[in-house]
Amino acid sequence: MSKISNWHEFYEPYIPVRSIFRTDTIVDKYIKENYPKIIEEQFEIYKAEGKYKRASEFIENEIKPGLRNPDSYFLELKKGNKKDITGIIPNIQKLPFVKDYIDDLEHSEYDKDRVYFRDCLMLGATLVNYPRFSHYLLWIFSTTDDNSEVFSYGSVYLNKISRNIKDNVDKFETINEEDYSISLDCYQRYFNIDIFLTKESIIDFYIEREYYKIIKDQYKIFKKTKAFNNQEEFIKKMVMEYIDDGKSLYHNLINRKRKMDNDLLKKFRDFPILRDKNSIHYKNIEKLTQIRTALQMGALAFQKFPHLATA
Repeated sequence: MSKISNWHEFYEPYIPVRSIFRTDTIVDKYIKENYPKIIEEQFEIYKAEGKYKRASEFIENEIKPGLRNPDSYFLELKKGNKKDITGIIPNIQKLPFVKDYIDDLEHSEYDKDRVYFRDCLMLGATLVNYPRFSHYLLWIFSTTDDNSEVFSYGSVYLNKISRNIKDNVDKFETINEEDYSISLDCYQRYFNIDIFLTKESIIDFYIEREYYKIIKDQYKIFKKTKAFNNQEEFIKKMVMEYIDDGKSLYHNLINRKRKMDNDLLKKFRDFPILRDKNSIHYKNIEKLTQIRTALQMGALAFQKFPHLATA
């Protein structure tokens, strides 16, 4: 598969793909996850070079000046005890140990897992737009091996789907999402997959993200059709029946002063605008569903052929 320069746009803004692959993002994550080891390793290097004899000098001069007991601070880190490093990340970034890590990143194409992750995202984004090829690819994946113990998604499931595809491949014009009920665990380390686990989780995510627009647009439609005379009536019928000031709640929602809770979420799920195929909200939810399908196809490729390369 050839590289497509704008493939990441398919996933954004819901998955910050470009941010995930930026060097500064990778370095920031690396520091936050490994700073005790980084600081300890850097001190050992300095000690071997003769720059510092005591850890307290290193901590005072290069990590966090002004501490009452820098030796104790270092020992706590050495034990693996976590600290608030918000203010010292720039200092850690300046350490030669981290600079070497950055240099390795810039002269290589990230780590292998990240390359596979990128490849799967690219593959999914491409295939989701070509239903026939996607189904055919799934068929190929499912018939290349029959060992359920090797591939965690299991060939029993894959063979069942492959037979369906083999018998009906000429009829496929759209992607049947039910054919791609595939685990997304391989993406877990890079972004929150909970959003994409089910169709329901996608809708809830979208409502929580865009509720202030949804309620405003829904009220406009009802007002136009004269289903409700005012915001008070709209709120009491559609959102919260027993409320003294429905108009105030409406304005708090559209201005994002009132946050979503479970009761509001249940009401919003029933808004007709989310099922109106002509509404922007329906189309956005469909886009999220497409992203879910693309992620599942990419995840299948990741599992079936972990050394896939798009270069």
